Amino acid sequence: MSVLNGLRPKRVLLVSHRNADVDGVCSALALKSLVRRINPSAKVDLVAPQGISSQSKRILSLLGERFQDEITSNNYDLVLITDTGHSSLLLEELNKIQAIKGYKVLIDHHPLDTSMKNTVDNYFVDESASSASEMVYRLFINMHKRIDKTTAMLLALGIMADSQFLTIAKNDTIIALSRIIKKGVDLEEVKNILRSRKEVSEQIARIKAVRRARFYRCSDWIIGITNIGSFHSSAARALLEVGCDISAAAGSVDGETRMSIRASQIFYTSTKIHVGIDLCRSLAESVNGNGGGHPTAGSMNARVEADKLLEGFLERLSDILEEGIKQIKD
Repeated sequence: MSVLNGLRPKRVLLVSHRNADVDGVCSALALKSLVRRINPSAKVDLVAPQGISSQSKRILSLLGERFQDEITSNNYDLVLITDTGHSSLLLEELNKIQAIKGYKVLIDHHPLDTSMKNTVDNYFVDESASSASEMVYRLFINMHKRIDKTTAMLLALGIMADSQFLTIAKNDTIIALSRIIKKGVDLEEVKNILRSRKEVSEQIARIKAVRRARFYRCSDWIIGITNIGSFHSSAARALLEVGCDISAAAGSVDGETRMSIRASQIFYTSTKIHVGIDLCRSLAESVNGNGGGHPTAGSMNARVEADKLLEGFLERLSDILEEGIKQIKD
C-alpha cells in the first residue's frame, strides 16, 4: 500500500535538500504532479534550502517552475520531503518542518537515517533504487495514477542524472526507464539537457581542484584529495575523470566544512567500501558532523578544518583497506 493512499491534501509542501540537484528537483516536481492527480485543486509550494544547483536551474528554466529558498508558512496538511538522506541537509528549515502539524512523508533512496526517521510520520525508502525519481515513479504505479509526458520527462531526467547515465543502474531502473520513455520521452533530448555546458565558475573550480590535488596510492588503488571552496561534488568527480579510483574534495562554506567523496563502480565492487556509510557517515560521527550517501557517492559536513577532514578520509581508507597509503610524487 502507498504511503499516500487515502490522502486528499489541500495545502502541500514539497521539500528537497539544500542546493538541490537534478534528482532532488525533478522528483519534487514529479511529486507535485502526483499531488495534483490526487487533488487537482491542491495548493503546492516547492522549497530547497539555499536554492538549487546550476544544472537544476537550467531544467527549471525550460519548465517555468520555481523553488523558494525557505518555508514561509506552517499551514500545510501534507509535507513531502524528497532525496534528503539526513536532516542537516534541510538547514534552518528543519525546525519549521518539525513545527508543521500536517502529515510528513520521506521519499528517498539513501539509507534511512535516524534523523530523518524521527522527522517524518512515514517513509518510502529503498536504497537499492537509482534515485528519488525512481521512487516517485513507483508511487505513481502503486497508486494507479497516470503519468503525463512532462512528468515522464522529469522522471527520466532524475533517473538518468543520479544513475550516471545508467552506468550504475540495476535491472529495476532499466525496466522503469523503458516504461517511462514510452510516455513520449526522447532519451536523446534527456541526455542533451543533462550534458549542457557547465557554468564558467564550475569549470574554473574543477580546474583549480585538479591543480591543487594531492594523489596517493594504496595497493593498486589511486586516491585523490583536494581543498576547494565550492562545487565539491563536481570537483571530486573531476578527480575520478583524471584517473583516480576514489576522491575527496573539501572546503569551508558558511562557517562549516563540507566534503564530497566519489568512487568508481569498480572500486566499490572490488572493495565493498560504501562511500556513504563507511566513509561519510563514519567520518562525520568521529567529528560530530553529519554525513551519508550512496555506495559510490556521499557527502558530509562538520565544523573542523578541511585539511583535517581530508586527512581523516585518508586514514579511514587506510584502516579499511589494511594497507599503508603513500603519496605519489612528481
